[in-house]
Amino acid sequence: MSDLGYDLRLVAKSLRRDPRFTLVMVVSQALGVSLFATALATSRRYTAVPGQLAPDAYRVERRPNGDLHRFFIGTSFDRFGDFASIFIPLPAARSLDADPAPTGSTPSFVAPLAGGAARSPPRRLPVRFCNADLFDVIRADFRYGGPWHRPTAAGQAPRSVTVLTDLLNDQLFAGQNSVGRIVNIAGRDFEVVGVIRQRPGRVHLWDIGVAPDNLGYAAVPFAFADELRPLPWIAWPPISDGATWATLASSSRSFVEYWVRLPTEAARASFAATLARTNPDLVLLSGDDILARYARTPAPYRVFVVLTLVLVEASVINVMRMLLAKATARASEIGIHRALGAGKRTIFARQMIEGVLVSMAGSLLGLALALPTIRMFDRLIPDTPVALAVTPAIVGIALLVCLLAGLATAIYPAWRVAAVQPTRYLGKV
Repeated sequence: MSDLGYDLRLVAKSLRRDPRFTLVMVVSQALGVSLFATALATSRRYTAVPGQLAPDAYRVERRPNGDLHRFFIGTSFDRFGDFASIFIPLPAARSLDADPAPTGSTPSFVAPLAGGAARSPPRRLPVRFCNADLFDVIRADFRYGGPWHRPTAAGQAPRSVTVLTDLLNDQLFAGQNSVGRIVNIAGRDFEVVGVIRQRPGRVHLWDIGVAPDNLGYAAVPFAFADELRPLPWIAWPPISDGATWATLASSSRSFVEYWVRLPTEAARASFAATLARTNPDLVLLSGDDILARYARTPAPYRVFVVLTLVLVEASVINVMRMLLAKATARASEIGIHRALGAGKRTIFARQMIEGVLVSMAGSLLGLALALPTIRMFDRLIPDTPVALAVTPAIVGIALLVCLLAGLATAIYPAWRVAAVQPTRYLGKV
């Protein structure tokens, strides 16, 4: 232990001997790390998080076909493949509502309507129409309040209530507890009963079917769709000019996500038979399959991560060359240490410690620089209102990569310095 303390003191003296040289090495490493952390944050924004869906959650989808895939090629939904297959027609959803097998079910879609906080100028407001069962399916985590509940009696009118996302609550009520406040939607007042917590730096799995700029929305009971007559953001085939809610609700256009909870094998078999009778093209996809579909990072973000890894590698090579140059310049000093009895392992260990310290200092500085870098990235590329965040997972991954980079940075200079015989060093004294 005393030897380690002695080595650390010598390394500290070495780093303080030329602070500008040390600063250049640290900053070189930090720049690469900050960009790598930014790339990690962006790459993880659209990937699924395990546990987001209830264990017995399923979604009804249509069988993928080439037409759907070709329609979305080149759009922001390209990485989701046959993206439009997650939607089904509303008549089919209403037919499935009659099946008693699910313990919970809900159609769901998002549409733009005029609205806003009470006594405030109206604005375009994304509104999600869904049943209360959706909050159980998605395991909604509430910052304030909670979900509404389904009517206790058949035919009972739904309450005029709404659940806001964190993003919309920030826009309308500056992030304050808005439970009990009023939001006006298309001329009708809705009471806020809950606010769903937004996961830092993540787009919720159930919001992937929403246009990226409309993730801040108000959820209202699906029964109000017939009264408010919305036109959804996304439908297949696309909605033509002059379309109305009445024609859309009875047409074969697909715009509704349909979620169910099927806790037993018997319930799944019964509901699958109902699907086959309703429409042979409809299939049941489990929550695990949905999570697996979105487990991979989108291709553009993978490229971004690879490019930043190349930058990290370049910074590692740069630091490695500077450490080697520094060690070579101190040849006479190292030669004296060898002549006085310092072995190869001792010299190697000191050089390794110095390289790892430089690398880790650069890594910590890089993570600190990543905070403004990520904010700048969000402003330059505002592809979604979900702000990027440096999460503990990103910090852990970045530090692990940097620790490996530090070892790689130090090992070659340390080996080169330790391998030379002391007589060669003494000749330069």
